[in-house]
Amino acid sequence: MAAAVIKPEVMDFLDLVVHDDSHATEMATVAVVPGTKCIGKTLREISPWETCRVTLLAVRRKGDSLQPNPSPDFVLREGDELIVMGTAEEIKAAGMMLASPG
Repeated sequence: MAAAVIKPEVMDFLDLVVHDDSHATEMATVAVVPGTKCIGKTLREISPWETCRVTLLAVRRKGDSLQPNPSPDFVLREGDELIVMGTAEEIKAAGMMLASPG
């Protein structure tokens, strides 16, 4: 509630993404699956921003805290979950990239 008062434009944006069906943008989680070629690579190397056009919001790693706005030098591990924002097609592309066999 405090954020709505202090930063109403941020709350407006989140409300638009979460509740407005007229925009194609959505948020989702995509996982780094076993055996993918992305394991051991940095976010810079796989470049989800350029290859899939998604916005990477955070990474959740088992046994670790949520890491918001990860660095391009963040190294992916099997089981990492990337929280991304984009269209359904962009999110699907990110999921496929994270599942591509090595």
